[in-house]
Amino acid sequence: MRKFSFLIMGDAHLDADFPENNEQRRREQRLAFDKAMSLVSDYAIDYLLVPGDLFDKRNPDRETFSYVMNSFAALEKTKVIIAPGNHDPMTVDSPYRSCEMPGNVYVFPEKRVSFIEFSGRVAPGGRDYLFGSENTSSSYSVRFYGSAFEGHFSRDSMLVSADGKTPRLSGNFINVLVMHGKLVEDDEKSIYNPIPGKVLEACGFDFCAIGSEHSYLRRKNVFNSGILCPRGFLETGDTGVIAGEVTEDSRVRADFIPINAIRYEKMKYDITGLFDLSPDRIADGIKAITDSRDCYLVELTGETGFDESVNAEEVKKRLTGFFPIVDVVDKTVKKADIRLLADEKNFRGAFCSVIWDSVRRRNSAGGASSKKNDDLKKYSEKTHEDAINLCLKLFDSADTADGDAAGSELPVDELPVNEPPAGGLPSGELPNGIGDGADVHEGAPEPEGTAASEDAAALSGSDITDNTDNSKLSLGGPDAADTAADRADEAPPAPSRGGN
Repeated sequence: MRKFSFLIMGDAHLDADFPENNEQRRREQRLAFDKAMSLVSDYAIDYLLVPGDLFDKRNPDRETFSYVMNSFAALEKTKVIIAPGNHDPMTVDSPYRSCEMPGNVYVFPEKRVSFIEFSGRVAPGGRDYLFGSENTSSSYSVRFYGSAFEGHFSRDSMLVSADGKTPRLSGNFINVLVMHGKLVEDDEKSIYNPIPGKVLEACGFDFCAIGSEHSYLRRKNVFNSGILCPRGFLETGDTGVIAGEVTEDSRVRADFIPINAIRYEKMKYDITGLFDLSPDRIADGIKAITDSRDCYLVELTGETGFDESVNAEEVKKRLTGFFPIVDVVDKTVKKADIRLLADEKNFRGAFCSVIWDSVRRRNSAGGASSKKNDDLKKYSEKTHEDAINLCLKLFDSADTADGDAAGSELPVDELPVNEPPAGGLPSGELPNGIGDGADVHEGAPEPEGTAASEDAAALSGSDITDNTDNSKLSLGGPDAADTAADRADEAPPAPSRGGN
């Protein structure tokens, strides 16, 4: 038996600008939005909760805004609750203020926390096929608390008032928070409305619909649905909404529902052992194990012969058109024949000669065969191999670079990491020829965090504005929000594309 149902749709970012295929990407965003609206309609969801960044900008295209509002108006049995985020803040020129809203849409008007109150009775007999629960005939009362960004940034937590107070909840209602902001620990800082986890828990909401994070998150009764439609390879995997219900005994049940209008994925393709390293052969191998409807960032990994190479750019050309978006990166390494390199009459040959002598000493050491000795031998071989690959890259860089570039450093993520065998090396011993005469240092501990902390605000009751008029929220007066221009001198740079 249930009291009411809800669906959380966060971070739709409609009308976002894309560097490539802009119109197609926007069509995918709208497709994801339409799929979410179909879920709401098909399952007669009682409350659609939108915790911010419904639009990607403060002034979205008028056609887009009208399309969204008309879609909401068509949900005759659903009430839509919107908490404007940092991308679509409640500024004085926001369409949330200047445009007429459908009668079933409610928008929190300002940064100060307020609530919207509803009472209802669900007619018995119907069945919710999404959760398998029958409707109850009992009545319920619910309050939705929330606030709005008034600009693109908010360093102070909107959950805590200027005098350090938090919302005072009534036990006669089901209490729900709808808010855009970043969940943080203790005194962690954020410019996107930091919401301290301990403060949120102490408030005692029955459940919380939070927006801002672009991946699905659930912490007890706190739900973040993530981005509705991904915009790049920082937003991989399933994307969608959260659908849930509050049961007769006031328990909250919720599930993540994938929408997947389009998916971005990262994958590694190992070319080790391939006889044919042509771009056609590699591209065909990638196509055989992927879904052409998804976007891929492909890392080519593994080993090639010393005189072989792969052409990532040509592989990408052969995959372009097969996938909506694709990029290919070469992360392969060359398998060097150290015996041949040791005969070269140059610095590289001298280095490889020393390594080759070390390898031969290790292999000729003999000793009884045991798992420990075998592990040590494999560890030694891997260590020598990593040293060779790293130094050959340095030699190649010095041979081919011009001017000062010859001394350039390798990217940190290309430095080899070789874990020792289980049980570690014998005390005081390294594989023969490795680090002879050198000091061995353990990894230095990470420095302790130095983030400044503030005094914790007292968790006492505050006066909460009641915006309920049984039909519509007031959108406030002209001083309810500052314009972006008023904040230009103090605002930090515009938010990055990766999140929020």
